[in-house]
Amino acid sequence: MATPTALPLADILRRTPLFATLTEFQLQRLVHEATKLRFRRDDLVLARGSACHNLFVLLSGRAMESSGPTGNGVVLFRYLKPGDYFGECSLIDGLPYSANVQCTAAADVLVIDGGRFAHVMGSSTAFSMAIIQALTERLRRANRHIGALALGNVSDRTVKALAEVSAEEDSQHWVISKVSPTDIANMVGASRESVSRAIRDLKRSGQLVNGSAGRMLLRRSAALV
Repeated sequence: MATPTALPLADILRRTPLFATLTEFQLQRLVHEATKLRFRRDDLVLARGSACHNLFVLLSGRAMESSGPTGNGVVLFRYLKPGDYFGECSLIDGLPYSANVQCTAAADVLVIDGGRFAHVMGSSTAFSMAIIQALTERLRRANRHIGALALGNVSDRTVKALAEVSAEEDSQHWVISKVSPTDIANMVGASRESVSRAIRDLKRSGQLVNGSAGRMLLRRSAALV
């Protein structure tokens, strides 16, 4: 269950790349009456098929966007990290939300009224373009994923999926934190056993190495093939 907490919301948004183009007045207008909610691990933030009248921004923790509750037969669309947002498509086209968003760790989520989002988007060309660019990149990522499912083998698809859920580490590595073979299997449309074998092969070849605190390090060159 989510509980509200109080924080200087405009300051938080100012550090989020999507909102960097907004003026102080626009930021204050956007967060007026916005709510910061805290969710526990496994809490459902937004359900597939539900009406969506707000923009959601993940401030801390992690979440995943998928076709349904965790379990067998689930298609994992993307992992959400701090700064990522969701709900904007439903605000734009008025249709129910097309995925489940479930926390994979305790998370803080900012809930912004959809009317205020639409008003600020209409008043700022730069903000509108930032939204369009983000949606375009998401579409390109989906196209790459579909192409990989159709043409790539399990090993190639596993590497691409690991790169998708990774974060910057250094000039040679990406870092992956606490992602299970089951999660990757759901992303690449393969069995857990096949993905586990692919991960073992990547480790044997030195492209994937164990790091500290349950992390794995993926060589950047591995995902460029």
